[in-house]
Amino acid sequence: MRLVLDSLIALMLVAILCGVLMHQRRQDRALADLQLVHESLVQLKERAFLQAAMESDEEHTGPRYPDRLKPEWFPQTLPVNVLVDQHHPWIDLAPPHDFAQHPPDPVIDGPEQAGFWYNPNNGVFRARVTPQITDRQTLKLYNQANGSALAALPLNNADRQPLAMQLDPPGPAMHASPTHATTAQPSDSRLPASPEPSTPAATPHPISEDPPDPAPTAEPRPTLKSLRSAQPSG
Repeated sequence: MRLVLDSLIALMLVAILCGVLMHQRRQDRALADLQLVHESLVQLKERAFLQAAMESDEEHTGPRYPDRLKPEWFPQTLPVNVLVDQHHPWIDLAPPHDFAQHPPDPVIDGPEQAGFWYNPNNGVFRARVTPQITDRQTLKLYNQANGSALAALPLNNADRQPLAMQLDPPGPAMHASPTHATTAQPSDSRLPASPEPSTPAATPHPISEDPPDPAPTAEPRPTLKSLRSAQPSG
């Protein structure tokens, strides 16, 4: 009986130790992820400030931040938000005349949202986060990721809806967008005119109209995974 009790106590101690180690490992991984996000935000900000310095002129007193960022500006390592799945787009943009410091939708709730939010009006970058168990935990994670001290997450404002950042297309097919897609007109082929009366009677072969060309479809936004795979290795 004593042996059984000793065995149970040993198993309980091992289970507790494993739980502590697993908890510590999760904490270490969370801290490492936050560190990567911080480094990515620094990369993005530094590049935006560099572009602003290169494009500044005498007509503008303040910095002119780039309207968008290009993956080729980061040949070594593409800045990523590891808190978000890689199947999300890379960066969303604040609309014109929006000088807010935080996005109206800082929490990921759909596949169309990008991992980062960039406001080209003031050069601010923010990392979005995924929903946590509670709203308080979600707010805490957002503040930790962005070095902020918000008391509450911003409310989603329809007037501040982010814009999808368009990347340079590899070909003309990438220029189509869902809201500006044009429908191709059918070709101008017509049925032949009726035969002249003097023409011997003959059974003309019916000529059908060519089917209309399909309308160009919008290419999906490149995801973070596709952008990283397109980067040269090494």
